[in-house]
Amino acid sequence: MIQTFNGAVINAQPPIATISVNKFCVVFTDSTARKSVSLDNAIETRQFINWLLAM
Repeated sequence: MIQTFNGAVINAQPPIATISVNKFCVVFTDSTARKSVSLDNAIETRQFINWLLAM
């Protein structure tokens, strides 16, 4: 699935194996690779995590 946050296109392929959060940086492992996404604030971080969990 493809999502756009702050103009950045993020491609995440289910299943999501791990999710790690440090302030506004989210690192996750999907079926293809380990990926890192830096977000601007806590609200965007929460929305992105919820999107990952909904996959």
